[in-house]
Amino acid sequence: MLNLKPTHKTIQTYYRELQTLTSAGQVHEGAVAPLFASIQGGSEEI
Repeated sequence: MLNLKPTHKTIQTYYRELQTLTSAGQVHEGAVAPLFASIQGGSEEI
């Protein structure tokens, strides 16, 4: 289980990139899945 807080750098980056995609109209699963995977993949550093 991940122990992430909203202030964690990984989460802040996720939301910043998500906002960029949303602004560009890219809200489908294929666009956001890599961002979500980056959270899971970066969990070893936490």
